[in-house]
Amino acid sequence: MRGPADRTAKGWLFLIPAAPPREEGGAEPEPIEGTLTTKPPICHPCAELAVRHCPHLAAPLYVRSRKPRVWGVFGGFVTPSPTGALVNSADTYMPYGDREAAPWFLASQLALELTRCT
Repeated sequence: MRGPADRTAKGWLFLIPAAPPREEGGAEPEPIEGTLTTKPPICHPCAELAVRHCPHLAAPLYVRSRKPRVWGVFGGFVTPSPTGALVNSADTYMPYGDREAAPWFLASQLALELTRCT
């Protein structure tokens, strides 16, 4: 454990929660290519340990990304109300370069886009 992130010719190893099961006649599951994540790449022994102990990873996807790229940040908007109190929004992703929204966005995590996935 505590090894470097697992990397092969197919890319870096990422562990992401699986999409909810598709209902009969429902929409196709979201494609993995372009998925945003706040989790770093992981070594294989730690991935197996996380799956055994984390309830949020009940049926995760093991994804290899040959070209993960820094995309933006994850956090929430904090805006003043008419009374001067600060109002928080639901957490969301914001891409780098959004000059209008950036002054009101409180980032808490770096966001990566997983590209060239298998």
